[in-house]
Amino acid sequence: MTHKVIANNSGPRSNFTPLPGLTLIALTREEEMDAFDALGPLTKHVIDYEMGVPWSANETLKQIRKWGLAPDNPIADAHMASVLRQANAKILAKLAEEQREEKVA
Repeated sequence: MTHKVIANNSGPRSNFTPLPGLTLIALTREEEMDAFDALGPLTKHVIDYEMGVPWSANETLKQIRKWGLAPDNPIADAHMASVLRQANAKILAKLAEEQREEKVA
């Protein structure tokens, strides 16, 4: 039996309502782990230690490939790490804003 891993890319919310532009995906654990293993060290570090929300290595790998680059290319790795840090900051700011609005309501 293959188990699916839900990678939300939208934050730690129980209802899995994605933020605009982010999607809910279902992958096998093996697919996600294989994609993670293919990423460069900077990107792996950001996903593992800096992202404040669950993040899909598979979708990250797909984006690097859309750029026409190899995921282990140091330039692609540094750029994707930067993109993920920026996305993380925006997502966490959005979640903090939502929490403030919920407290006011």
